[in-house]
Amino acid sequence: MLTILKEYIEGGYQISEYSRDGVNVSHTVKVPIQSEMPAEPEQQEPTLEDKINYIYYKNMGVI
Repeated sequence: MLTILKEYIEGGYQISEYSRDGVNVSHTVKVPIQSEMPAEPEQQEPTLEDKINYIYYKNMGVI
């Protein structure tokens, strides 16, 4: 069974050290810390081709 020996933040990473025997480090996991939530993607303006297709299919009764 794994136990966490130590957790700390260093150089923009959250570092966790795990142990199988409770004394020696068996492996280390580094997870980058995100400072901000990513912004929502902007809605792209439909291309001219998309607009033409929309009008065509609307007139055909598909939409």
